[in-house]
Amino acid sequence: MKKALIVGQGIAGTVLAHTLLMQGIDAWVLDYPVPGETASRVAAGIINPVTGKRFVPSWMYDTLFPFARQFYLNLGTQLKVSIWTDFILERLLNSPEEINNWSVRMEAANHPSTLDNASPQSAWKQWLTSDFFVGMVQGAARVHFEVLLPAYRAHLHARQRLIETQLTEQEIVSLYKKDFEWIVFCVGAKAAQGELFSHLPWNLTKGEALVLHHASETFPTHALLKKNMLLAPMQPGYFWLGSTNAWSYTDEFPTEAGKKTLWHGLEEMLQWKPAMVSHRAAIRPTVKDRRPFMGAHPTVHKVFIFNGLGTKAALLAPYWAQHFSHYLIHGVPLSKEVDIHRFEKE
Repeated sequence: MKKALIVGQGIAGTVLAHTLLMQGIDAWVLDYPVPGETASRVAAGIINPVTGKRFVPSWMYDTLFPFARQFYLNLGTQLKVSIWTDFILERLLNSPEEINNWSVRMEAANHPSTLDNASPQSAWKQWLTSDFFVGMVQGAARVHFEVLLPAYRAHLHARQRLIETQLTEQEIVSLYKKDFEWIVFCVGAKAAQGELFSHLPWNLTKGEALVLHHASETFPTHALLKKNMLLAPMQPGYFWLGSTNAWSYTDEFPTEAGKKTLWHGLEEMLQWKPAMVSHRAAIRPTVKDRRPFMGAHPTVHKVFIFNGLGTKAALLAPYWAQHFSHYLIHGVPLSKEVDIHRFEKE
């Protein structure tokens, strides 16, 4: 049986390890549980069918969403945990430009099938700060990474497929390349500061989020709410609010400016005062052209990367992990949209 070593047990590493395992590969994961936050730990796992001010469909959504949904439901069943929740996303519209953009998108011949006409109705109506028009988006979801990542780590540990040791990239390659057919680095933003893949055109961003608590049991649990920020129900009484998006930053820690921006975003939407449980921040592995990084290192044999999933990791990871696994196992060429060699002519 061929063996793969996955370096990093964030979203990318977890999904890829399971994908390879399901295809008969003896997948091992090397991950050292360092303190602090990572993008995978901070992420709420939101899947949003539309993006941008003009509400265009998320890249490849019609292909990626059903694949991701089935993947996470199957994995949750196997792990005996619930890691997927379907949601309606309520998009608050209060400027003439936003309402017009929504109407234009709805009237377009190729408008996303997930969009419904805007109306004054909202599951959050009694708490809204204004008489917003609300654009309903079907086909949103949340992947509960706060459940999935520790559950899969326990699964790996029980199967004796988890290596918990802190090594440099070069030490990993030197120690393990003789025992593994593939060594795949899935280390998120750390790859941009490493020796092997720092040459790629990373465009890292810092995101901050709040976890909030409110004792009321009357708040909606089936609807995400979005204006400038997005509010997502978690377990009963708890909510995730995020996130900021900073291209310039000095460290990976939460900031007062970030907290202020998040609270302001909440206050623009709702008239309620939850308690702050935690303020979290992390550096996202975002990419120059907003497409994942996949492929072989140009000179180091057996070394690969599966990374750069950015803000849409929950949606992207399952489909592209399968695509990448077919490349490793069967030699199927990578899509030019994700192959790291797409930048060589620039």
